[in-house]
Amino acid sequence: MGKQRQFNENNVLNQITECFWEHGYGATKVDKLAALTGLTKTSLYNAFGNKEAIFLKSLDYYLSNTYGDIIDQLDTRKSMTDNLDFLLKKIFLEIDIKQLNKGCMMTNSILELASNELILYAETTRRFQLIQNTIYAFFDEYVSNGRLATSMNTQEISEVFSVFFQGLRVKSRVEKSPEALYQPISSFIELMKSLEKNKD
Repeated sequence: MGKQRQFNENNVLNQITECFWEHGYGATKVDKLAALTGLTKTSLYNAFGNKEAIFLKSLDYYLSNTYGDIIDQLDTRKSMTDNLDFLLKKIFLEIDIKQLNKGCMMTNSILELASNELILYAETTRRFQLIQNTIYAFFDEYVSNGRLATSMNTQEISEVFSVFFQGLRVKSRVEKSPEALYQPISSFIELMKSLEKNKD
């Protein structure tokens, strides 16, 4: 029987994730993670693997906690814009401003890793693509079932949303409060409503 861990893995992952998110992969040393969590480097390696494995574990933790629960709550029986309104407000308005100003850990990591950590870059972009595939499948439900009044295809609508979403991420880095993002979100929702069929 393996030795039982003497720490709460989720709590430790939360601390590690916050550190990678704030400082980036390159500036985060395992010594810093050990001091932060109160664990030895050996304990961290035994629990999660090497630094690269620790980072990927933290990235998965971030994605699950930032997007996973929200995506699971999307209900395509509702209108497209009802779902988008819920998603955007959850991610950008119902969040602490310090978290919002750090941007998206996944996007930050892709930009950082592209030049010198090609394996981690590939793993991070693979996870990004999984999110993109989920977004595509969401919009395809409305396009394929004739629920939108537009000639735009699924790819085109997905790209419009992704560009707006990433732009909102950039804007969120400099705003002093989530409320400053309310107007662009509301305007985007109104624009997307124009793609929907009017209910009889």
